[in-house]
Amino acid sequence: MYRQKLKPLEVTYGYNGFVSPLLTNDDFDAKPMVMVLGQYSTGKTTFIKHLLKHSYLGAPIGTEPTTDRFVAVMSGPDDKTIPGNNMAGQPDMPFYGITAFGKEFLSKFKCSQMSHPLLEHITFVDTPGVSATS
Repeated sequence: MYRQKLKPLEVTYGYNGFVSPLLTNDDFDAKPMVMVLGQYSTGKTTFIKHLLKHSYLGAPIGTEPTTDRFVAVMSGPDDKTIPGNNMAGQPDMPFYGITAFGKEFLSKFKCSQMSHPLLEHITFVDTPGVSATS
């Protein structure tokens, strides 16, 4: 429904000329994504685990910075991790557009799939911590 209303607006106003390529049908059909950002060791991964009431593959927790990559936590039939370049190369996945960031970024991105009722409605993206110093 939304794609029928928004696609003509994208074309009319040249959205893709200054932001990104036109959105695909898969972009409109994708679940909402929540990216969790913050300084390292502030509980980003723990927060996601709390919402899920379960750990996910690739969710290390420690006193020192442990999350060294972007981890998309999404619904899947089995508990498994998928490398970023595999995820970004699938046109039916909501990460198809990140190939523009190159191989270096894709090497720091992965997907953790698990069967969970909450993940049927939303995808979480856990991020590496950021430094507060400038």
